[in-house]
Amino acid sequence: MDKLTIRQPEFTFPNDLPLTPDAGDKLYSAFLCTVSIIAPQIERYLVRTMSRAKQEIKDPNVLDDLLKFSQQEANHFRAHDELNELLRTKLSEENRKKLLSQEARLEEDYRYFSNTRSLNFNLSYAEGFESATCAISIWGFKNNTMINIDDRWKGIMEWHLTEEIEHRTVAYDIYHAFKGHYLHRIFFSTYAQAHLFKYLFRFAQCFWNELETHEKRKSVFRQYFWPLLGQYMSTLPPWYSPHRLVIDDRIHTILSKYYPIKSTITSTQ
Repeated sequence: MDKLTIRQPEFTFPNDLPLTPDAGDKLYSAFLCTVSIIAPQIERYLVRTMSRAKQEIKDPNVLDDLLKFSQQEANHFRAHDELNELLRTKLSEENRKKLLSQEARLEEDYRYFSNTRSLNFNLSYAEGFESATCAISIWGFKNNTMINIDDRWKGIMEWHLTEEIEHRTVAYDIYHAFKGHYLHRIFFSTYAQAHLFKYLFRFAQCFWNELETHEKRKSVFRQYFWPLLGQYMSTLPPWYSPHRLVIDDRIHTILSKYYPIKSTITSTQ
C-alpha cells in the first residue's frame, strides 16, 4: 500500500441515476452527494498547493509521491465533475441556485488561500483534509457503510475513498518535509476541517429536502457514530502518523479492480 498507483477508471452515470445513493439512509445519501459536489473544489486546490510545494521538496521519494498524489486527485475531480453535472440537474431550481452560490463561495475561499496565505498554511490545510478523509474512509470500510449503495454510485465512491486511504501519508510527509510542527498542525488542520465541514453542511442542506428515502433502519452515522468519532480523534495526538495505520487487505482488493494507467495533471486555473 506504500506505492501510489495512477488509475483513471471510466464510469457511466445514466440519466436515471438516483439522487439518493442509499434508498434507506437519507443522512448518508445527503453526505455522499455532498462529498461528490465538494470533491472537485478541494482537489483542484490541493493540486495547486502541491504544485507550489514541489519547488521546496528535496527528498526525491517525497517528491515522487507528491506528483502521483496530484495525478490521483486530478483524476478524482475529473470523474466527479461529470457526476456533479448530473446531480445539479436533479435539484429544484431553488436548491440548485443555493448550491451553485455556495460552490462559488467555496471556490473563492480556496483562491484566497492559494493567493494570500503562506505555503505552510496551505500544506497544513491539505494535511487536515487528508487526515480527516482517511479517517472517514477507513471507518466507512470497517463498518460496511456502502453495503446498501446503489451500484451506479458504488464504483466512483469506493474507488475515490480507497485512493484516499492509499495516499494517506503524502500530505502528512510533505507538510513535515517543509517546516510543519505539531502545534501549528493541530491548530490549522482543525481550522481546515471546521472550514470544510461548514461547507459540507451547507451543501447537504441543498440535497436534504429533495431526497426521497424509505428509511427502515438507523443511518450508518447513527449506528456507528462512536467508531467514527474514535477514528477521527486518533488523528489528533502528537504521536499520530498515517504511516502507523493498519490497513485492511480489502482495500487492496478493491483497488486491484481499477487498472493502472498513465495520467497527467491538467490545468486547474
